[in-house]
Amino acid sequence: RRDCGAHRVIMFSAHNCGGMPCVGKPFFTSSLDWSLDTAHESRFPVDGYQRMPVDSVYIGMLLEMTRMGHLRVNVEALPKDCMIARFYSQEGVVDSVWYYIAGVDSQLAYMSVANYERKFTESELTRIDISVNTIRNRFK
Repeated sequence: RRDCGAHRVIMFSAHNCGGMPCVGKPFFTSSLDWSLDTAHESRFPVDGYQRMPVDSVYIGMLLEMTRMGHLRVNVEALPKDCMIARFYSQEGVVDSVWYYIAGVDSQLAYMSVANYERKFTESELTRIDISVNTIRNRFK
């Protein structure tokens, strides 16, 4: 986390009663594990995010991330009333990248890497990509 400029890294599992996310069906996300910069610990819920119902904007972002392998979240362009915009505003996220990790037993494993102070540099994004690839390989 430190060598790539991230203040917070979260591994998530998106899930429902089975299958990929679909608008109109209940769909949830839960944090599985996380690493936080100690200076920013108070920004993240102590118990993480558990079985949080996601809205259509979030589902669309998950689908795009799955299709492309990653998604650079334009925090400033998010609709203000969507779930992720509210969470990012509460936490103070300035930049975030989501990475598809794997589909495991009808669950979607993905990772969110965020910075609370500035946008990631290209060099940091490259180091994050390499780290994410190592994690993906563990699921193969």
